[in-house]
Amino acid sequence: MKIVKNILFVVLCIVVFVLFYAIGSKGAMTKFANDKFKDLKTSWNGLVLKDLTYGDNPQNTYDLYLPEKTKENYSLILHIHGGGFYAGDKKEGEILCRYFASQGCVCASVNYPLMDSANASNINIIKVSQFVGLYLII
Repeated sequence: MKIVKNILFVVLCIVVFVLFYAIGSKGAMTKFANDKFKDLKTSWNGLVLKDLTYGDNPQNTYDLYLPEKTKENYSLILHIHGGGFYAGDKKEGEILCRYFASQGCVCASVNYPLMDSANASNINIIKVSQFVGLYLII
């Protein structure tokens, strides 16, 4: 009887691990993040600049959402995706960034190098802000 309980416990642990791994995968997280805000309606015809870079790492990219009306000063909102530095993608911020751009703000949704067994995550908010700001000045 004790062996059966131990086997069931191990099977349960494996199922829970697989379930959390599937939920934490990149695609599932993006879908979950966008589903949370799907009712946030926007009528926006602004400009989206995709995959701009802010550093040497190939994962140092951001999408920039610009409002359709031009003015002298803008508020800048940086969307940094969740995922515990192990998972996630800038696509998670698409609906929110479109919404903020429809309200007259500039919004940048940022990717950064994710953590793995060999490397810690490295997101440099100052560098992101400088590159976004430089892009807006140019």
